Amino acid sequence: MQWMRSLLLLVAGLSLILLTACPDPQSAPYGSNIGELEDATVAWNPEYEGDPNYYAILRADFTVVGPDSEPMNNAVIEIISGYAGVYIIPMGVINIEECPTPEANPESQWLDYCADSNQTWADLTGEFDNDLQPTYYRGYTNSYGVESVWFWIEDMPIVYGDPDEETGEILAEGVSPVDIWATIGVDSEAFTITVSES
Repeated sequence: MQWMRSLLLLVAGLSLILLTACPDPQSAPYGSNIGELEDATVAWNPEYEGDPNYYAILRADFTVVGPDSEPMNNAVIEIISGYAGVYIIPMGVINIEECPTPEANPESQWLDYCADSNQTWADLTGEFDNDLQPTYYRGYTNSYGVESVWFWIEDMPIVYGDPDEETGEILAEGVSPVDIWATIGVDSEAFTITVSES
């Protein structure tokens, strides 16, 4: 019977330690803030609109600092995309891939694109439903006060000009930027995804 009491005491103690070590995500207290966010630029062309073969991915790291100016662990953070074609994807569902090299595959159609060192190659894992198009994300920071996500850019908002006087055709003139917002309740920050036409 004594060993049973000791075992129960040990299990209760371990449970208490685990609960203390892994607290539930919490709202950031007053005085906390999100680190300043820098705008990002992606290569995009109005001709890509609606073409499933063209997309871009962009990683964003959001930092939360508590009132004591220390990184805040387990702080709830909400991220919102300002456009229906820019989705917010959790880190674990995208595989970053190596770009094919001329030695490995000299016939690859991607070699011209791989010459651009700013390109990141990725694919969705089987853990993600391709039909999902999330523009809202709720997560929480790690022990460094950081929550990272991917922005999967399937479309950017197109800016159209006036109708052509002769044909009446309305042509795309450019691509509009997209705003991204992050909030922890007591503080909010935003950044803009701008476009360099490719």
